[in-house]
Amino acid sequence: MRTATVILASSLALAATVPFGASAKPGWLTGTFVYANLCTDPDAGRLEGRRVTLRRSPNGNGVLFETAAGDKTAPIAADALSIDDTTQQISFTVESADGPLHFQGTAAADVLAGTISSGSGEQPLRLRRVLRSHERESCQAARLDPNATGSVN
Repeated sequence: MRTATVILASSLALAATVPFGASAKPGWLTGTFVYANLCTDPDAGRLEGRRVTLRRSPNGNGVLFETAAGDKTAPIAADALSIDDTTQQISFTVESADGPLHFQGTAAADVLAGTISSGSGEQPLRLRRVLRSHERESCQAARLDPNATGSVN
């Protein structure tokens, strides 16, 4: 009985130290989030588009950026990555064969949207979150998507 009283008193004391109305800090779940617009050009038979894979973990976050290169993609790990859990703002830099690429935008549950910049200028990038690969689907169908942007190389 004494143990139960001590536990109850400790619980009440702890509850008294938490401000009234306090709630858990909202944040993203851990896991892997894939945003992509990869598809296959039916005339040339080659891949087009991009894919960004965001890995969230308590042990650290990471980004893989991929651009279609013929019949495959060329993944590049981000050198610099910044994520703001409150605003969902994300920025990262990758070192491509053509020089550094920098992305700055927002990663939401359904879309990664922002601006990608390189030595040749800036362009909008909007990639839908995908649950399975669409890279073998025809680009003709992908171009009809009103949420797609002209971010294909």
